[in-house]
Amino acid sequence: LIHFYKSFRNMSAQHNTKRKAPPIETDSWCYTEIAPDKEFTYSWTIEQFMKIAKAYPHSKTMYSEQFVIPLKNRNTIWRLKIYPNGRTEADQNNLTVFLKDSGRQTPSNVKAHVEFSIINDQGNRAKTKPIDKEYKVLHHAFGFSNFVKHADLEADPSLLPNGNLTIHVKITIPDREH
Repeated sequence: LIHFYKSFRNMSAQHNTKRKAPPIETDSWCYTEIAPDKEFTYSWTIEQFMKIAKAYPHSKTMYSEQFVIPLKNRNTIWRLKIYPNGRTEADQNNLTVFLKDSGRQTPSNVKAHVEFSIINDQGNRAKTKPIDKEYKVLHHAFGFSNFVKHADLEADPSLLPNGNLTIHVKITIPDREH
């Protein structure tokens, strides 16, 4: 929230409409403005994904490069964490995907709405799954153990253009959190 405090003598809303002004003549006025939610997107392309998925045992991870989401007074550090062949034996033959808080000393300490997607051969988001989580503990990761089955990826070639998988994440942090 951004607060404006101005002292106004004999000012009314009828004056300059582009400038914030009280709706009534007043000696003093405070105006609270709500900043927009912070939206950030990140994409990660993995070449020849099915080849990797078949070679990886379950529980073996891959990490994207780290990325920074700048907030008002600080930067938060993130990365995607995947298990190409599932996190556990029960998840085998599935892509597991998480958004990981990768801060080095302190957690991001935000509530976030996260949407994971696969980018198809038309450049559109597909297989989108949303999750709302609080990132309050350092290095926590949240997402989906069974994000998409390998069989679904192989059955729909549009999800693996040229054999490549692009994972897309859209992160929304509400105004009150940043």
